[in-house]
Amino acid sequence: YYDFEMADPNKDLVDDYMEFLELHRQIIDNCDWCHISVDNANALKYEQIDRIINWNSNKPDKMHVIFAASRSAFADSLLMQEHPNIKMHGLTIDMQFTFINNFTARYGKKLTRAQQEAIVKGQHSNDPTILYLILNTLINFGSMERLDERIQKLIKDANYSIFFGLSYDYDDIFGKSLSYTFASGLLAIALHADVGISEENLINSMGVKMGDWAIVRPTILQFCHGNTQSLTFNRIAWNHEVKLHYSTPWICATGCRLIDWWMDRIDENMRLAASSILSIYLFIWHLPFPDDETNSRIKHIVRRILLSPKTVCEVPLCLQSNVWSYFASTEFSTSITSIGAPVDSLTTEEQEKYYKKLLRIAETHNRYADMEWCFNQLANINTISTMLRIY
Repeated sequence: YYDFEMADPNKDLVDDYMEFLELHRQIIDNCDWCHISVDNANALKYEQIDRIINWNSNKPDKMHVIFAASRSAFADSLLMQEHPNIKMHGLTIDMQFTFINNFTARYGKKLTRAQQEAIVKGQHSNDPTILYLILNTLINFGSMERLDERIQKLIKDANYSIFFGLSYDYDDIFGKSLSYTFASGLLAIALHADVGISEENLINSMGVKMGDWAIVRPTILQFCHGNTQSLTFNRIAWNHEVKLHYSTPWICATGCRLIDWWMDRIDENMRLAASSILSIYLFIWHLPFPDDETNSRIKHIVRRILLSPKTVCEVPLCLQSNVWSYFASTEFSTSITSIGAPVDSLTTEEQEKYYKKLLRIAETHNRYADMEWCFNQLANINTISTMLRIY
């Protein structure tokens, strides 16, 4: 069993999966038939999907793999390959009643049959994530007299957005200091939607107090999946709802501060820091920046990441490509201060990898001048390489 949500956040997801297979190589090699269950494959990005599909096409016949994934680019890619598939359609009515009874029993509580039926009649009660959030809220609700009223409100919220409704509730429940910590936690996770953020980095980058975090932590983690090394929301739409819920100037200013925080640590973990910065920029690029100087400074940081060899080769291609959509006027040949080693200090193989990755981005966005520049750079490298072999 392998779970992509439990992968090492400092490694590429596919690299981590391959290490898992290598760890079990002796078992796999020595058996006549083996089955691997792979969970949360929806976490894979486009270039990672290609690697997994290529691996799957060349795996030994005795190895059978089941991938579990919500609707995603990976699921769509796998369906195009015409692999056998089973579509899950949520909880049945009987399963919903069982879910409710089992969940509340864990906390020594029980809802009346009428209360259970009211929940089951809700529009999204067949969704385990929504049902969990409703029940998790109820077992922490302190007033038995107002329990029916609370159930009705949660059902109404779920018909629109349970996340949005609960966010407003917690703003009212928490005091001023705790509301800020709660909002900071949600925003940090939303800003890192494409890469995830560890609990430790969230606390340090947002500057929240440990005592306050300990109180709001359960309310935030109930919205998340993955482990505390890479927190993301259960639903992609919730990232957008954070943007609707809070002030856009505050969101943008926080995003700029986090980009500076990551830049101070980019030498420690270039892949994670650069990926985080690009994810944050995708979230804030269209929001009102504090001033023109800050806007220019952040854009310069992002351009450095988009054109530096080290970051280009390590950051996921789809993330770079998405950010390039907002830098149409920036040419690949732009002279810019590099993060890490400059291009001319790299080996021939490293230079080829760099220009080929930029070429793929240029092709995606129909940047013909940049495509020509990449081809010329690759031609020069190959010419030099051939000359070196001759001499």
